[in-house]
Amino acid sequence: MGRTARERLAKLLDDAEEPGAFSAQILAPADALQVEVDGVGVVQTPVRAPLAKKLIAVARPARFGRGAQTLTDASVRDT
Repeated sequence: MGRTARERLAKLLDDAEEPGAFSAQILAPADALQVEVDGVGVVQTPVRAPLAKKLIAVARPARFGRGAQTLTDASVRDT
């Protein structure tokens, strides 16, 4: 039987070599990460439907450009 997408991704990440050289590195467990969104609060994972609805309610399209030319154009950046 074929492997799941998650298993294939895990294999790719396992085989990845660390690029470059670093003068400093901090390793931390994933649960040390905390994401907080204005108007929603702390985002816990996995994100369940009620929290996803709150995130959608405060979301806005990503803008791009520079200075006075910053705009929203879904044909360029649809996020």
